[in-house]
Amino acid sequence: MSDLGHFLSEKRKEQGKSIKDVSKATLISKAAIEAIESGDFDSLPSYVHCYGFVKKYAEYLGYTYDDVKSLFESECKKEDFQVQEAQESEVDYSSADSKRKFPVFAAVFLLLIIGGILAYVFVPSGTLDKEVKQIESKGELTTGNTTSGNETELKKNKALPEDNISQEKTEGGKEQALKTDKKSSGLENATESDGKAKDNEITPYEITQELNKEKKVVEKKYDVSLDFSDTCWVHVNIDNEKQLDFIAEGGLIKTISFSDFFIIDIGNAAAITISHNGDIYRNLGGWREPVKNLRFTMDNGTLKYSKIEN
Repeated sequence: MSDLGHFLSEKRKEQGKSIKDVSKATLISKAAIEAIESGDFDSLPSYVHCYGFVKKYAEYLGYTYDDVKSLFESECKKEDFQVQEAQESEVDYSSADSKRKFPVFAAVFLLLIIGGILAYVFVPSGTLDKEVKQIESKGELTTGNTTSGNETELKKNKALPEDNISQEKTEGGKEQALKTDKKSSGLENATESDGKAKDNEITPYEITQELNKEKKVVEKKYDVSLDFSDTCWVHVNIDNEKQLDFIAEGGLIKTISFSDFFIIDIGNAAAITISHNGDIYRNLGGWREPVKNLRFTMDNGTLKYSKIEN
């Protein structure tokens, strides 16, 4: 049995208090109290939990952390938790992988066999031959089309001189026709420009869409300061989007940001001060008294809270 656990256990018994009494007053679980008294700190989640629980347990019995500091530091070391976390993170998956390889391979092999049997039973024997012939005929058609297209292009490129002369005459006639028909061409240009203007015209719907894009609502955030004068556990629900759980020590100042609301549960209601731009709330409950479901919101720039009844 550890010296620290023996000390706390003896003082608890001298005061006529049971482990259940300690758990109810400090909100420390019975299992954690039993672990502390037996010196089994490795079973607790982290070094911070060990420190917070021992400090709270000692204060409940009427002692300070300084009274048990030397015993605690000699039996519970931060390095032990760091080594334990490092060992837990190093997991060898090679044996697990080797066990999985054979079943996966066997399953794939069985699926292939079953698929072949089903194909043999249900697919008619002549179906595959028909599909192959259709693919071959499509290939021949494609080749033939390509060849005929190339021949057509070659014929076009082999234009005779007479064709070139007639083409030049035709182009000259077109130029003359364009010069003599300036009025008609002007009308055509105007018609084309009007068509382009209509195509580029912005509709009322598009204007509304652009205005809506510019009117994006920027969600406002409010910063609130949590100032702790003593150790206590805290749970915060921020806008039903973020949850915070931590053990605060005396002197800690923590800032949280919210848009709509935040709900806070406190293990030591007298140890916390909540403030925002001159709005200050303290003494939310008695010393070492837990308070839950305090809902804080902003009302016309003022931080306000109310108690949510279960």
